[in-house]
Amino acid sequence: MRLLVVTRERNADKRYGLAKSLMPVLEALGQRGVHWRYLCQEEAGERGWGVVRRVHAWLVPPLKWIFRGTDMYSLTWGVLERLNMGRLAARIARRDGYSHVHCHDPIIAAGLRLATFARRGGLRWGVTEHGFGSYTQALHEDGARLGGHMMRMLRARERAILHAADWVIAPTRASLKQLARDLCVPEVPPHWHAIPHPLPPLPQLDRWRARAELGWDQGQVVLAVGRLVPLKGFPDVIAAFAAVARPDSLLVILGDGDAAPLQALAATLGVGGQVRIASTDAIWPYYAGADVYVSASETESFGMANLEALAMGVPAVCTAVGGVGEVVGAAAVLVSAGDRQALTGALRNLLKQPSERARLAGLGRARGAAWPSAATIADAYLAAYGVLPAAAAIAPAPERAGDAPDARPGLFVPIQLLECPADVRVMVLAPHPDDETLGCGATIARLAADGAHVVVVFVSDGGMGDPQGYCGGDVVSTRKAEAERATRALGVAEVRFLGFPDGELVADAALERAIAGVWKEMEPDWVFTTATVDAHRDHMVVGQLARGIRDRDRPAVRLFEYETWMPVAANRLVDVTESYARKCDAIDAYELPLRYVDYRTAAEGMARYRAIHLPGGKGYAEAFREVSND
Repeated sequence: MRLLVVTRERNADKRYGLAKSLMPVLEALGQRGVHWRYLCQEEAGERGWGVVRRVHAWLVPPLKWIFRGTDMYSLTWGVLERLNMGRLAARIARRDGYSHVHCHDPIIAAGLRLATFARRGGLRWGVTEHGFGSYTQALHEDGARLGGHMMRMLRARERAILHAADWVIAPTRASLKQLARDLCVPEVPPHWHAIPHPLPPLPQLDRWRARAELGWDQGQVVLAVGRLVPLKGFPDVIAAFAAVARPDSLLVILGDGDAAPLQALAATLGVGGQVRIASTDAIWPYYAGADVYVSASETESFGMANLEALAMGVPAVCTAVGGVGEVVGAAAVLVSAGDRQALTGALRNLLKQPSERARLAGLGRARGAAWPSAATIADAYLAAYGVLPAAAAIAPAPERAGDAPDARPGLFVPIQLLECPADVRVMVLAPHPDDETLGCGATIARLAADGAHVVVVFVSDGGMGDPQGYCGGDVVSTRKAEAERATRALGVAEVRFLGFPDGELVADAALERAIAGVWKEMEPDWVFTTATVDAHRDHMVVGQLARGIRDRDRPAVRLFEYETWMPVAANRLVDVTESYARKCDAIDAYELPLRYVDYRTAAEGMARYRAIHLPGGKGYAEAFREVSND
């Protein structure tokens, strides 16, 4: 077998482009006796490019007049340069006797067909679609604006090319299904194959030696990698970094392109001296030394840099676009594209939590270790080419546990498991005695058992907690005694009673001063509070004050809203299976409230319901909404 691989890349593109992912597969094919050649633009010759320039100059004026909604200058050049590569591939295939031609976009394949009538000559050829969905859509999103009529024309031609091809390959199953949707193909045809890119060989590098070689000090380093183009979302990365950066923090962006607009943005946001933009062939030390990797791409069919970062053990935050979820699985934090608040919150959380970074690093290394080898992927290519039996074509990228192969961004928002570090200082705001236990009692017990210092602040006196008069005495004293027993059962280190009248809480200066005073004294890292949207007015008042104090005075504090009378739109989950029994003991301490409501059954139902988001969907969990201060 003689294989000609054709791309429109230039040598300068190979650092972060297709060649980086293709070379391991081509080398593995070579070991299987396949003679291959990698053809890129530098081999097209000046004569061919001279023709392209003249045809471009001749075509653009009339086409601009005909297709007024389309950027014909950019589109015409892009089409002509790809057709030229297809023409060159046809000439070389004829001259040198190649049996298979692999075109790395459909317009190159169109040029090949025009020049060879490939079906008639016995030459087998196929296409890899590297964008998420149709190549026509990728052209439009990458800057060559297409009008509606032009979009329909190009999609029809693309559909015809893929129908005529001997094989069509995309790097993820999600990409194939989106391609079928974009081109109005009812089902993915049998000659379409999802074959992932392989990981390159990973070097074993010492983290601190890598940092020393790069000149990084003890500050935290955030790494982003990719071409400096709008679709990569680097302005979002810089904005998120600026919101969380410490004076010694550093953001490193590795990519080719115009860095000036990004540097200007960094300067405007006050972090110009902390943002470095460079290009390099020696990328591995950057992965080895980074604390967190960030990708904010607007579209991504695969995301090789994401996979490399995971495999090198770098905790990652990625946008849930295209095939990213299929590639990273559960080994990265996923956020919605374009949501700077979510990106900032995820980055802040990772930078503040060494235990979470360590957990994600382990998951990433495991995902890299389980990734299909270049040899396995080469066999899948040979099967797609028709050289090996079809069974050998299976080289799946492991999916994110629980996700459908074609999961669309935003269809399912994952709830992130919250780790409970031992060295954290925690303050829990309870508008009434029992709110802390019902809303987050098992989390309190887990934190306390792990060594965290937990303080519960009861805001009201609980005096309205016995409308039927069951206790026959001082309701406030009864509620206070029950609260003390309950918090002892949870392992709480300290309890404060502010004593404001139950049912009369208002967001006034007096209550704000009282909460802020305890906050200042305790200096917590985390604060748990009732939600700003709840069925009880007192709960909403406390939640609103907590959010205001944090945003104004304590922006570094992580703020979590817990569930009481209404569920929250949860984005954080704590596995409390082992500590749930202590929550039950604390609920039992509240004998007076239990005369009115069976809180134990209600709490168990909620904890079991929330546990459906745990691995395996069993056990007990408590859910929270972490509130960003952006």
